[in-house]
Amino acid sequence: LTDPKLNILMDIERNGGKMKLKGGSNTGLYKNGNDYYVAIRGSRLPTDLQQNFNNVAGSSELFNTDRYKEADALIDEAQKLADRSGGSVNVLGHSLGGTIASHLATKHQSVNVDAYDPVIPNNDMTKKMVKETKHSNIMFHLIDGSPISSNLEGILAESNMEGFDIRKVLRKYRQKRYSNHSVMNFV
Repeated sequence: LTDPKLNILMDIERNGGKMKLKGGSNTGLYKNGNDYYVAIRGSRLPTDLQQNFNNVAGSSELFNTDRYKEADALIDEAQKLADRSGGSVNVLGHSLGGTIASHLATKHQSVNVDAYDPVIPNNDMTKKMVKETKHSNIMFHLIDGSPISSNLEGILAESNMEGFDIRKVLRKYRQKRYSNHSVMNFV
């Protein structure tokens, strides 16, 4: 793969983060040239079942998890490293990791965030988060027809945010031969 984002996403999702500089089992800090990447992996069931329930229920407990706190701390560390190297900071997340990355985009508005098929329930917490992403550098990557993130397009359209162009934050992909929620659909 030539796209460093997809290489990193594949490493954290499928290889357990063999290429990462540091991070826990669900997060990783990566470097490519002068740029730094924080990757947040998707769910591992049944381990992450409670986090998924919290997300769907609209509970803020999702943002008090080790995964969230690790990713937040890695973004701060990546920012310091990037300031020294003159590079950029990029956050990548898939599935539940994409949901966490989306929320972190509202907190770290200067970093580039790519959320791949984030789990987007239709609840008040998600609607608030989506509205707050207006001032961030986020790109949502969705598989056309995926039930996992199918609510996102409607929530973005509902937000009625002046000056907000949905086409600038949403990229759709056709499903390949993999399941509709596989990270391989983005490769």
